[in-house]
Amino acid sequence: MTGAISQLKQQLPLNRLTPSLLLALRVLFDDPVDIVDLDQDIADLRYLPERLQASYRPDWETYVLHALIKRYRAADPASTQHLIDSVMHEVEQIQQNSSRYQHMLQVVQQAQIGM
Repeated sequence: MTGAISQLKQQLPLNRLTPSLLLALRVLFDDPVDIVDLDQDIADLRYLPERLQASYRPDWETYVLHALIKRYRAADPASTQHLIDSVMHEVEQIQQNSSRYQHMLQVVQQAQIGM
């Protein structure tokens, strides 16, 4: 299992993803009953844009990694590449069809400008 997790980290290096891709992954794995309220975090960026790099990005990387590992463990013994391909297809759907994602992306982009 550790080898698969290392492969996931290597094949999808979260720390090198663009903010828009990381956000799409975070939206994909968002759990509405989680203690973290993603919608509120994004809204807070309007007033505290420095949070994007200072805390949100590292938090999102950790959140997404845990979600990927959970999905990997729940799946049939599939390759990590198959898992990543499947997740990236879902991400493309979010980027193209989710008005929630589009709204959040605008706020994130404004926060990047405001930093």
